[in-house]
Amino acid sequence: MNKNVLIIGGCGFIGRNLALKLFDEGFEVTIFDKNVSLDGVDENVKNKIKNNLKIVSGDILNYNDLIQVIKDKEIVFHFGAIKGITDSNLNPIKTTEVNVLGTVNILEACRKCNIKKFIFASSLYATSNYWGGFYATSKISCELFIERYNIEFGLNYIILRYGSVYGRDAGEVNRIIQMIYNAINKKEISYALNVSRDFIHIQDATNLVINILKNDRYLNKKVNIKGN
Repeated sequence: MNKNVLIIGGCGFIGRNLALKLFDEGFEVTIFDKNVSLDGVDENVKNKIKNNLKIVSGDILNYNDLIQVIKDKEIVFHFGAIKGITDSNLNPIKTTEVNVLGTVNILEACRKCNIKKFIFASSLYATSNYWGGFYATSKISCELFIERYNIEFGLNYIILRYGSVYGRDAGEVNRIIQMIYNAINKKEISYALNVSRDFIHIQDATNLVINILKNDRYLNKKVNIKGN
């Protein structure tokens, strides 16, 4: 397997943990992200990323940026998106622009650069007709474009449908982080939504992705990354 990998959105919670896991597995990893500051990230994690990985600042809406960073890669992971459901519902136009058009930009750049494998971070919300708002709609749209690029141009893909991932440095919007915060500071554990969720720890999630990456039977398929 060629080990020259690009992670778009690699400074985010899932992206940076996967980047470090790939590095530990012997991959040559480049991160492409609009926000490369890594603010709020554990100092040891931040230093390991800066000392061992190449970080490129850029925007997925800028096609030329994408061509420059993708052209010498074999595998491209795409984690860049407006992720929060609340933010997506408040900004449907921006969500469509970043999540959908940004993904199509990446797909087109991958096609032009003859990328061997494109791996997309989708969501279990893409399986729902109700939950997830415009965020879910954007992920469904991206999945359809990815499948069409495979049909029309032979671009190989893997779609990773993530459940609720938690772990250190997950950020304050993470549900597990919120429950722990409430337990410590308010002496209660509360959960606002009357829905079920499939929680999975970030280490388990990244280990699964490494196994999926190494196994050709997952090529051109959708894979759920969730709990038990």
